[in-house]
Amino acid sequence: MVFPGRFKVSPVSLSEVRLDIEPAATIFASMKSSIDHLPPDKRVMLERAVATIREMCDDVEMIILFGSHARGDYRDDEDLPPARKSGEASDYDLLAVCRRKSTAKNHWLWHTVAEHCNGRSVEQPFRIIVHDLNYLKQRLKEIHYFFSDIVKEGCLLYTSGKYELKVSKQLAPETQLEIAREHFRRWFENAKNFYFAFEKCFETGRYNTAAFQLHQAAESAYKALLLVHTNYCAQGHFLGNLNDQLRELFPETEDIFPGETEAEKDRLSNFEYAYIGARYDPAFEISQADLEYLAKRVKLLLEMTEKRCIGRLEQLTSREEVPGCSFQQ
Repeated sequence: MVFPGRFKVSPVSLSEVRLDIEPAATIFASMKSSIDHLPPDKRVMLERAVATIREMCDDVEMIILFGSHARGDYRDDEDLPPARKSGEASDYDLLAVCRRKSTAKNHWLWHTVAEHCNGRSVEQPFRIIVHDLNYLKQRLKEIHYFFSDIVKEGCLLYTSGKYELKVSKQLAPETQLEIAREHFRRWFENAKNFYFAFEKCFETGRYNTAAFQLHQAAESAYKALLLVHTNYCAQGHFLGNLNDQLRELFPETEDIFPGETEAEKDRLSNFEYAYIGARYDPAFEISQADLEYLAKRVKLLLEMTEKRCIGRLEQLTSREEVPGCSFQQ
């Protein structure tokens, strides 16, 4: 196969890619470098993508596959129900690491790279994010949750072998405080803004949009709690999953959204679906009464989030550690 465009690309065998950096205490010490868990057609697609990226950009030091294809829990079209309301086949998520910031910020270059990787595919299966080495090193120093997931689950497809990237094992107390403050500022501010938008949409009778805004307020509050207390939050938008992550830290979160009766379960299920349905499904509906009930529950969640997060920041300020609440790698 030849990619459409200005040049031809010769595939690079992933069997030739090896880990040429010192294994001790480096980010890639435990990262997989094999994609043998994927079927041959997917391996060929990734080989071509790696070759394309390297051909079009000579500043790339590492290429990492992350997400569902790295973990092995990807879904193809045949795995999905034909009459589904939401859900698509899994993309290929790639992280390209460059030496220079200017290369990583060259959006036109990476738009063109993605076009060549995707060829004429309507689905556009490759999603490429790009960061420079200094940015990535700083995020790893902070044990950033997104990049720590890539470390745990990713597959190293290519490395120049020139650079080592180390993951911090423990953050200094002042760094913990700085990071926790930023998490609280960002995510709790988001939660309040989404709740404000919900109120405006509710007042004007735009119930579907209100449901989406309320869902986002709850999601942001959950993520504020997780990130301020642990510096980690798995990717995703399902409130049930976020609540499960919080349960060990704060058992009282179980009472925020009761789900014992069938009516409560149905209401919560519809609220979860609002993230997709309220925007894209013409058949989605939610009642005024359900929104009024859910708004009270989300308000309780916001109050709990503010109280717990401010308490955590005070503990970090005084350098006291709380059992069960610590920053993780």
